[in-house]
Amino acid sequence: MPQWDTRIDLTDVWPDADVFGDAFIRVRDTVVQRIRQSEWRYPTGTINRLANSADMDDFNRLWTHVYDRADRDRVWLATVI
Repeated sequence: MPQWDTRIDLTDVWPDADVFGDAFIRVRDTVVQRIRQSEWRYPTGTINRLANSADMDDFNRLWTHVYDRADRDRVWLATVI
């Protein structure tokens, strides 16, 4: 079983499906804010690009890199209960 050094709880904001418009912006901004406020020394450039993602496709493409880096750094990005 993995041992996580840090847990970032995104369960209350993570969408069950793609979101658009204002809903997407709220999800994106909340996810980025929680990562930035965490103890994780996240990849700044990637998180900045995530903060500027224009839509779910762009966000998801970048999220793959964020998720992989978090996994390597033993950070649990909790997206589901």
